[in-house]
Amino acid sequence: MSTTIQILVLSGNSTFDQPTTPDGRQWKTALSYLASCESWFSTFWGRHLEAQEKVTLLIDWDTPSAAQTFLNAQYTSFASRLGPLLARTPEQPSTADLYALVIEPAALPRGGLTTIRKLTYNSLTIDQRFRLLSETFNEYVQALGVAARAGNENAAGWKGGTAAWALDGATGSDTTTLWMFVSWESEEAEQRCEKSLRAENGRNVKEVDLDPLLEQADPGGEIYHVAWDMLTPDIITRWKDSENPRWPYKPLKNS
Repeated sequence: MSTTIQILVLSGNSTFDQPTTPDGRQWKTALSYLASCESWFSTFWGRHLEAQEKVTLLIDWDTPSAAQTFLNAQYTSFASRLGPLLARTPEQPSTADLYALVIEPAALPRGGLTTIRKLTYNSLTIDQRFRLLSETFNEYVQALGVAARAGNENAAGWKGGTAAWALDGATGSDTTTLWMFVSWESEEAEQRCEKSLRAENGRNVKEVDLDPLLEQADPGGEIYHVAWDMLTPDIITRWKDSENPRWPYKPLKNS
């Protein structure tokens, strides 16, 4: 499995998430094209809570080679279908293996929202970056999972998490850019956990495990929140020819 990740900036007052509007029909056209691509697996998208004109788009592919085929041979056609919806031409998508380190099955949940961080670590060595993901991030989300399964009320709103290094398009090797996805029932649940969840030694879990990861990042990293819609093969028949004014998959209403 491989995932392309892209941030889109919509034209003003876009109604792309209302399927019966002109914007919504254009968005369906773009998604229909994706679904016709060989080895397409699923698509997630959601507006940024902090900036509603921005949308994060995740496209899952069966294999890394399928993702690369999309970028090399099919992305231009897809982008032409997106174009009428956008305020400006987006950057090329990143590619990452978001499913290699999923902690709990709900890294991109049906309900709630996901905190996304895009961070760079140009000053760290390859070994240091490896430990950052395999140890520091892993310990953070595992601590959340242990507390949630133990019934700790301060971790009750945690749903899952994953992280991966963006891949170099030419070589397929890891770059210095890290994508982090940690999902919660609500912003309030995230804030409560970061403020109050304690490790066994009594220290705050955020201070012990998350802050060191953030402090080592280069300046200028991004952080924002997204609530997801999605499209999978089993959903296509419910929306492809539908004039229903709502998408059939609305995470915040079907949690």
